[in-house]
Amino acid sequence: MATIDELFPRIGSVVLPGDALGDLEAGDSADPADGPGSTTSNSSLHAFTQHGGRLRLGPGLAQEGGRVIAASRAGVLQGSMGAASTGTGANAHSSQVARLYIASSQKRYVPAKDELVVGIITDRMGEAFKVDIGAAASASLSFLAFEGATKRNRPNLAIGALVYGKLAVANKDMEPEMVCIDAADKAAGMGELTGGYLIHISSGLTRRLLSRDPAVLIALGKHFALETAIGLNGRTWINAQTPQQVVLIANAIQNSEFMTVAQINAMVQRLVQAL
Repeated sequence: MATIDELFPRIGSVVLPGDALGDLEAGDSADPADGPGSTTSNSSLHAFTQHGGRLRLGPGLAQEGGRVIAASRAGVLQGSMGAASTGTGANAHSSQVARLYIASSQKRYVPAKDELVVGIITDRMGEAFKVDIGAAASASLSFLAFEGATKRNRPNLAIGALVYGKLAVANKDMEPEMVCIDAADKAAGMGELTGGYLIHISSGLTRRLLSRDPAVLIALGKHFALETAIGLNGRTWINAQTPQQVVLIANAIQNSEFMTVAQINAMVQRLVQAL
């Protein structure tokens, strides 16, 4: 089973716009990071795709000429391996999925399809809500894009309400479209966020909170019953049993960005003792 580092040796490194990060064709290709005349083998990546592996390119990456994966913005190359199932019954099978993106800190969010975001209802227009997601353009959220919603049974969201959902449409030529249901028309944790507190964090910290083992959330979970809704647009919603706990959790998350796991555990312990 291939690892993400075998497929993309520059994982964890800083990349610049135009850097070639992989070639879907077998053979060798030049890697700008290694200096003139050097080559990097693409045989692992080619074999991965030829044996049913799938690539999912996230923000900051583009596929040029149908084969070369290149950076479109500066940042740190990040990625992970996962699995995806296709088909049903006897035809069902699972394949590896390599997810790749560039983590970078930016003031304005650039929408990407299927990303989870925390939005703020700003208006009603026709059959949809207008939602601020921190991007250049507001997103639309249909009244029917909620679990159990019908034309007679519509969600009644007030201006200023917080909603957690994913982007079903996101490209430079169209207005972003947000939904609060998954492929099975279930909420799956999405919808209106009531109570709690909203904080703004960097895209790098957001990705770490969404990783498999987020150190700060694990440490906090040992002491508090908490709820979080983490949006890739830099907004994170937090809720706990008391306002004091909410403030403590918010401070712990924001302070954890440049800490090691040991430092995070020590910080959380100090905050809990001071509560």
